[in-house]
Amino acid sequence: MRLRRLAVPAATLIFWAMVLHGQGSEVVVHQRPIHVRHFAGKIVDVKGMTVEYATVELHDLKTHRLLASTFADGKGYFAFDDKKYGKRIELRVIQKGFDVAVYTVMLKPFGDQQIRLVITVAT
Repeated sequence: MRLRRLAVPAATLIFWAMVLHGQGSEVVVHQRPIHVRHFAGKIVDVKGMTVEYATVELHDLKTHRLLASTFADGKGYFAFDDKKYGKRIELRVIQKGFDVAVYTVMLKPFGDQQIRLVITVAT
């Protein structure tokens, strides 16, 4: 029984290591939480250029379980319905050729209208 519990997290770690290694990416975790009114925004690179069609995922902050995912459009914009995911979420941006960016996002009535997510080119 104990081996079964350890096998699932290990398999998950191996999967993500293979995916990230295949893309030549690292995971960049942004420590400072972002305060927003909506889970919506734009994805850009460090030069401010739009990153098209990136995958955007919402994860539970404690369990890291995937709650929802979407793709950015051709102009780098994405949006989620705010009400069903909670007030504090881990947001991941994944795009081939870029490092995976991980943000903590908090819904607040006084937050920004949109999130500006910056991802870096993989080295």
